[in-house]
Amino acid sequence: MKSSESKTMQQDLFANDNGWREIPDFIISREGKRVNTASDSWNLPYAIDTSSSKLDFSKIPNENLKWVLKSFIIEKIEKVSTHAGLQHFQDIWVKFFRNNIEAMNSAQDIEETLISVVENAINLSRAEHKLWTLYRPVQWYLYGAEYYPELGFSTAYASILETMSIPGNPKGEAVRMEDPDTGPLNHSLELPLLIQALKKDQSKEFEHLQEKAAVALSIAYGRNPANLTYLRHSDLVNLTPESDDPVYVLRIPRIKKRLLNPRDDYIEEFLDPAFAEYIHDLIKANNETNTVLYHEGKKLPNPQPIFLNIKGNEAAILSGDYENAYNFSSSMITSLIKGFVRRHNIISPLTKEPMYVTARRLRYTLATGLAAEGISKAALARILDHTDTQHVHVYFELAGKIVIQLDKAIAKGFLNRTGFVGDHFS
Repeated sequence: MKSSESKTMQQDLFANDNGWREIPDFIISREGKRVNTASDSWNLPYAIDTSSSKLDFSKIPNENLKWVLKSFIIEKIEKVSTHAGLQHFQDIWVKFFRNNIEAMNSAQDIEETLISVVENAINLSRAEHKLWTLYRPVQWYLYGAEYYPELGFSTAYASILETMSIPGNPKGEAVRMEDPDTGPLNHSLELPLLIQALKKDQSKEFEHLQEKAAVALSIAYGRNPANLTYLRHSDLVNLTPESDDPVYVLRIPRIKKRLLNPRDDYIEEFLDPAFAEYIHDLIKANNETNTVLYHEGKKLPNPQPIFLNIKGNEAAILSGDYENAYNFSSSMITSLIKGFVRRHNIISPLTKEPMYVTARRLRYTLATGLAAEGISKAALARILDHTDTQHVHVYFELAGKIVIQLDKAIAKGFLNRTGFVGDHFS
């Protein structure tokens, strides 16, 4: 019998002796997806981020701590979301395990060693003014102390941790600081260069069509990349098909924690015909690729995503989430935007270097522009698909600073009254 199998059997016996739940061979996520948990390698049905959708517990040699971590992650996946399970695993690994594997594995007193690991993480995070990054790791320790103190978690130390105030993730710092590489694009000097390049680009290459669609939709709506990954051909609707003056709406899936499926809810947004043309071109190209994916000899049905992943979404396929097998990941949307800027060699007049553009920066750009034009907080929250107004205050803090920029831009026809592209797409 292999040593790993022997250890797993010991853990199961240990669980039975204490009346604990064994690690099952599979679980059902809150979204209703099956997750195979029989081994130390879990492929999560999380098509948004394929680079980190695999949880590798084999990196943790201490079987007791591994067992508690698995139990904790299972609870998050089952009760909260797959995304929550992924984030908790990543944060706990980085803050507690990554640099302490040897110490944890060879420790004579695991309780003392684990406390030392947590204390060191707290001190480092305080020194870096990033104490908020410890929220999820600390929750894991508290979980271990409550349910499995026999495995090295101190209930006395946990009571101390519970009194520690951990701040929330600081929001809007890139916006507030007007960082030239992470904050909003300058509305009169940088954004027009991106728009001009988009208008002049006549390439019909498949990837270039994807680039243009990603840039256009990010400028128009400022949505997170995840929203774009779930778009399908059927989401672009012409409300006046018999008219020479079409009126388009785009049904944008909402990415919200309370939803079991990202496509359970939509927001319908009007889409300028100039933007719609980029989507039409891409849909036509998608249909001409005749992309067909197979898994274990079976053809996977293609739900026709607007951003078609011709190589297949590895995370979705490995986890059996075939509905999203053809979807892009969020990082691929960002790569398209960066690729467009790189292909056109767009140089920022501010940094004198290639302009750094991401979907998040374009989201900031749209939001600050609309705030400067006098939009209400409630309306801006709706446009950015926030459930309330607490996350949009930072954009109004900068509004006064960029009003002059916008006035100049409007005079030159860079933007129309809605904050979307004006004369550049006429």
